[in-house]
Amino acid sequence: MASTQPGAEEETDARVAWHAGTRVDGVYLTFRGLKRVSPQVLAHECGILGQVRSLGELQAALGEADARLRQLQLFKAIRADVSIEPSSSRDSAEIGGIADITIFLEERRREITVSANVDKRGEACCDLNVVQPALLGGPLSATASIGTSGSEANSFLLRLSTPRGLGGCTNSVDLARSTSDESQASGYAEVLTQGLLRL
Repeated sequence: MASTQPGAEEETDARVAWHAGTRVDGVYLTFRGLKRVSPQVLAHECGILGQVRSLGELQAALGEADARLRQLQLFKAIRADVSIEPSSSRDSAEIGGIADITIFLEERRREITVSANVDKRGEACCDLNVVQPALLGGPLSATASIGTSGSEANSFLLRLSTPRGLGGCTNSVDLARSTSDESQASGYAEVLTQGLLRL
């Protein structure tokens, strides 16, 4: 014979149905894996997530935020986990939810490449290229290239670029310097310095 203790509460199953029109009452956003990139910069890029009012809008906003983060060219991998918690009681006629979003990021590291070969004259040529993303914690990247060809020619290039320049387009500034010394063969020497702004 079954007995019920006084004051005991019976457990019941609660089923919550989520659909595109379900109300979103708030969004919590967390970034994981950051080392150099500023979270304030990423919060600005994902600002649309704070404007969603339904699960349907949230899905579209996640796609736009993912696209904007990839445009920065600062990450090798991006993944988002989303969980929804009810924000009202099960007895409420309209159930809303709180979206908890965690974005996992793998930052691009500094890239250094060195190449060497021999030109037609049989002289050794060497090129060094360094790419540093996320300067100052933002979308600004720097590229430095140095090239040498024996003792006659040398070149240097420094490029600063950002995908968030004027008008939201990619802007860059190039500073280049090259030297060519053929004084022993023809008495000719040249030094060329250039600056280029791309808008």
